[in-house]
Amino acid sequence: MEVFKILAELRSLLEEAQRVPLSNKVLVDQSAINSLINNLEEELPADLREAEQILAQREELIAEAKEKAREEAVRLIAESEVVKEAEVEAEEIVKEAKQMAKEIKEGVREYADQTLGELEDQLEAKLREVRKNRAQL
Repeated sequence: MEVFKILAELRSLLEEAQRVPLSNKVLVDQSAINSLINNLEEELPADLREAEQILAQREELIAEAKEKAREEAVRLIAESEVVKEAEVEAEEIVKEAKQMAKEIKEGVREYADQTLGELEDQLEAKLREVRKNRAQL
């Protein structure tokens, strides 16, 4: 993901910045920091679109699973001696598809929340550091 590359650049910029003697502070190029922050703001929607695509894939999986369940049920109904078995299998397929969809959705939301939370924490920390450095100028 591009967001992580940008964050790595931001970290690298801070690590390679000129140190202020007798402190743990560094001098950074404000325009470079702003540029990276702007890049992050541009890339976040792309990552969110990716999460939306995953959700759309989940919906497709559900639709496919339902269609397979319907097809299987029709086939089994044609075989009169296994009607009950067909109903049980169809329900299980739908249940599994719903469970899989639920897990995918939860995974996507957790991933998005975790990624955005980490990004938020890192940006807040860097912003505090930038403000602190500016205040000392």
